[in-house]
Amino acid sequence: MKVDTPEEVYDSVTTVFQWLKTKCVRIWTFLSSMKFLISLNTIALLLTGLLLMTIGILIIAVSAKYKLFLGISYFVLPIFVVVIAAVVLSTAALGWYSVKSERYNFFSALRLHRPFAYSSRV
Repeated sequence: MKVDTPEEVYDSVTTVFQWLKTKCVRIWTFLSSMKFLISLNTIALLLTGLLLMTIGILIIAVSAKYKLFLGISYFVLPIFVVVIAAVVLSTAALGWYSVKSERYNFFSALRLHRPFAYSSRV
């Protein structure tokens, strides 16, 4: 296709730039959206929780055969790490649920779609 006039060149260039601008605005809107930010946070919490859980269980499993030599106080920290990992994983589960249901209120994630029982009786 041959372009004869400079106006046609200008129109084709502006349409390309308009398309690029529209794409950039859409990407920026998605990246700054609440759903993306909570998803990113949830993935970070999930990876952190899995890493802590793996490290804690690995330390407990490897050093279990030296329990008499090390003493029970050695296992307090790995057990604490496993408990913290469980808390982090439960927080990640709540974040995943809020992203899935698109309800970004903390209390709506806690009640898990059970409506409040409002009573008119006092």
